[in-house]
Amino acid sequence: MSWDSNKKIENINLVERPSFDLGAVADFAKVNLDLLNSYKTENKEEQPGVISTMTALHLYKPDLKSLKILDMGCGLNAPVDRLIKKEGTDLIGCDENPGVYEEFLSNNLHHEKRGNVPAGLEFPIYNNLEDIPSGKNYFDAVVAIRFFGFPLLRRDGQKTGYSVAKGEPYVDWLENYDLQATKSEYLKQLQDLVDPLKKEGIAIFVFQPNLSFNTLGEEDVWNNIISVSNLNNLGFKVLKNRQAETENAFDNYYGSNDELKKILPDLASDWRETVILQKT
Repeated sequence: MSWDSNKKIENINLVERPSFDLGAVADFAKVNLDLLNSYKTENKEEQPGVISTMTALHLYKPDLKSLKILDMGCGLNAPVDRLIKKEGTDLIGCDENPGVYEEFLSNNLHHEKRGNVPAGLEFPIYNNLEDIPSGKNYFDAVVAIRFFGFPLLRRDGQKTGYSVAKGEPYVDWLENYDLQATKSEYLKQLQDLVDPLKKEGIAIFVFQPNLSFNTLGEEDVWNNIISVSNLNNLGFKVLKNRQAETENAFDNYYGSNDELKKILPDLASDWRETVILQKT
């Protein structure tokens, strides 16, 4: 099934306060299953977070054409950006090292190399937020898949820049890992996103699912060190947080909503790792 830019989003209530609870997500998935499956088809490399990001955007604003969106850590020609652009949004990307993740996919995971951005889906990419000319209170939404998977700190305060994409040894990072320094870096990154967002704009983060029971992933770090009060102090309220770990390994991967798992397991697992914040 191919993606259809003219496909109508069905049965979504236009409310001032969109709901991101599991029931709303399941209802959306049930009546828009063809659309969500077309997103899967576009996402040939199976990048985690694409379906949940698109679902969150549609729950926030059914017609995406009116949205101004910033993709933090956008990379080059990512599936989620192609889908966002196909829906007619004003998209801007920000990435300090665009192309690093794509090299990892092709060199280490043997993915087919991403081609050039298709005609009509191009968008500007800036290396730093400060370079974006739009200024403050501009974006309706920030999307960030694996935004927190890269900038972690050593005890001396110097960035290790640990990243699977850069091929850096996980053990070296783990031995130098510092909880408080990492927390400070996470909060600094979040603080940087407050000004670009409009009031009541949303930030959508999706973590990489961690299938290992022996190591901490970026999502575990988030749960362990970032509190709701930390986010409130930055100027965010939590619309949807990452689901806490349980003793049920199946739920830890697919989430606890049985209805959503039956409708679309990929969305269930992505949604579990999704965090949605709103600027107050």
